[in-house]
Amino acid sequence: MTTKYIEKEGTLDLFLTLDRDYNYVMPSPPVVRINQFLNLLWALLAKYVDANEQVDKPTFEKLFIYALTWALAGLFENEDREKFHKYLESRNAPLPPT
Repeated sequence: MTTKYIEKEGTLDLFLTLDRDYNYVMPSPPVVRINQFLNLLWALLAKYVDANEQVDKPTFEKLFIYALTWALAGLFENEDREKFHKYLESRNAPLPPT
């Protein structure tokens, strides 16, 4: 999953692109954004873990995208949020209909 959205040729391409091409309302180091992503993803998966249920791939990908979007793009200006949405669309992310 990370190669579809985050990595490209062994680098964290998404983070390099975000830092170079997107404007944040306030600065946020990559380590903070990664931590926010992991915390949010864990919170979304907790109910499955507590119920000892396995998460199917389509559901996991939706939860992954939700956490990724809020952790990485939550501090963007509206214009950059739209640009990030288009980035996810270009990767065929399972986004809700607009």
